[in-house]
Amino acid sequence: MAIAIGIVLVFIGGIVIFESVPYSPLKAQFQADVDRLTDMENTMFGRYEVITESDFADAPEALQRYIGNAGFIGTPKILYTKTFFQDVELEMDGKTLRIDYTVYNFVMKPDRIALIESSMYGIPFDGYDYIIDGQGGMKGLFGKVFTVFNQTGYMMDKAQLVTLLAESPLFPTLWLTDYVTLEHIDVNRARATITYQGITASGIFTMNEAGEVTTFFTKDRAMTTPDGGMEYVPWTGVFEDYKENDSGILFPYHMKAIWNLPDGDLVYFDGDVSHVEYGN
Repeated sequence: MAIAIGIVLVFIGGIVIFESVPYSPLKAQFQADVDRLTDMENTMFGRYEVITESDFADAPEALQRYIGNAGFIGTPKILYTKTFFQDVELEMDGKTLRIDYTVYNFVMKPDRIALIESSMYGIPFDGYDYIIDGQGGMKGLFGKVFTVFNQTGYMMDKAQLVTLLAESPLFPTLWLTDYVTLEHIDVNRARATITYQGITASGIFTMNEAGEVTTFFTKDRAMTTPDGGMEYVPWTGVFEDYKENDSGILFPYHMKAIWNLPDGDLVYFDGDVSHVEYGN
């Protein structure tokens, strides 16, 4: 009995020591991808060029108004963005987590990587959302070791691609690429479509009278079902609380992600931007 108790105590002690070590496999993977993708962007796609009115001369009226109102004209063309959210409310499996969320969006190729940092019952929980070279996925680790979810496949590829499109008002140089097309709907709305590696997704941007993008709506984003599958559900991204950032650009500092379910909306991501950086 004493030997058994000793083994258990050693095992518990090992877990405690392991959890106290800052190393995380997902964080390490995320940082490696950050280093590789930012290095690629810094050597390609219009580096040192600035945004001009002529760049968006053929864009829908609503998006032209947004570009001018937000102050992008005359600023360097954005190669990628880093957006950091702190203490976000994330709804997951009926539970609300408080998370820190770091997102990189890239322009040369439609790549997006995002790191979730949180804890559950005092044990670290890390998540990694990504689409790189057209391959999307979502992985979560509990206690740095135990895989909670690891979803890949066509529906995840599409979901991650349309998420990047939804966030493109933060880096509208994405609209100048050959894999994005824009369509006028009316004075306050425009449709954007992204096509890459055989996958196509689209959604509608809506502007207010001030020329601010307020929402992005799509039916091309899949939701994880209780049985672990995925199904397409209408989805809305919300942009609020515009104010000037360090680059002099009007930036939405509060964002939400909402599943528009048949029995009512589910706000599953609700947070403020703590910091934003541009790669030019």
